[in-house]
Amino acid sequence: MANLSTNNPFVFTKPVSPDKFIGREHELNVVLPRILQGGSCIITGQPRIGKSSLLQKIASMISENTNNDQVFIPISLSSAISSATFTDTEQDFFQHVVKLVSEAAKAPKSYNELHDLLDFDDFLELLSNEHKRVILLVDGLGWLLEKVGTDFWWKMRASVQYGSLVFVAFSRLAFQQLYENTTDKMTSPFVNVLFSYALTPFSEEQTIKLIDTYSEKNYFTPKDKRVIWQLSGGHPFLAQISASLIWEKRVNTQPVSKFGYSSLFDETVELAKPHFWDTWRYLSPSEQTIGLMLSIRDLAQITNFDTSELDNVLKQYQKEIYTLKQTGLLRVESEKVY
Repeated sequence: MANLSTNNPFVFTKPVSPDKFIGREHELNVVLPRILQGGSCIITGQPRIGKSSLLQKIASMISENTNNDQVFIPISLSSAISSATFTDTEQDFFQHVVKLVSEAAKAPKSYNELHDLLDFDDFLELLSNEHKRVILLVDGLGWLLEKVGTDFWWKMRASVQYGSLVFVAFSRLAFQQLYENTTDKMTSPFVNVLFSYALTPFSEEQTIKLIDTYSEKNYFTPKDKRVIWQLSGGHPFLAQISASLIWEKRVNTQPVSKFGYSSLFDETVELAKPHFWDTWRYLSPSEQTIGLMLSIRDLAQITNFDTSELDNVLKQYQKEIYTLKQTGLLRVESEKVY
């Protein structure tokens, strides 16, 4: 295992800070204007695809573009849960939001405590009367789906439709899954009032841009970059892992031929094991079946076995394939699934 230098520019253990953020220009150009104009949205994507990094970047850009008419609050539910900010009630969520918004908007202290969900409506109405609109960025929508009930979604939907709240959520669940989950809680799903955008892996060009931008010196050969792209499939987390490993070899003046690309593959897989497990456990049984069939098909193709029957079986899973394609876990080219 490589001993990763503290000067290594490729950091894959935490979200990228706004000043180090690279790529996603199209996403920012699409999503940010909608938010600033009062539109609510949901940004979905597989684990470690860059949702939290994008949230921090959007929060930074909103801060630069908002005026006194808008109050924006970024919330990471995973951080809040781990620090015991919330227990298991939606009331805790509202209280936490109101406390943060009250401090940012300098609202009356009497609104720092809530007694029921109606208080949240009153709070937003108070701010609306002062010509202020709340922009709420929530990282970890899956937690809310598990913990809150119908009343919560009705209140949030009403606030979004009324215009007093801009709700921007980040979730590992695909839009179709969110739709089905909130359909169980409401007659008309909450996500119907949200614009949806799915984060997918980088293109080869974007992956190379990430490598070139982070690397101050030319540590990477064209072949290195091609191997990083092939290993990662454009997933920024996996790209950063493999680029980090090569960077260490370059700093230590160890030629690639000495450690070989096969060991790079092994080390990348070893470091990414928790990511692969986290991704796998959130897949439905049908989605896991698709993953297994694709793995069997790829192995069979190596040994020149006929895989046409497997391709025919995969056609029976069009709904699941569509969902996996949305999250960037699969791609479809010429009607063939990868």
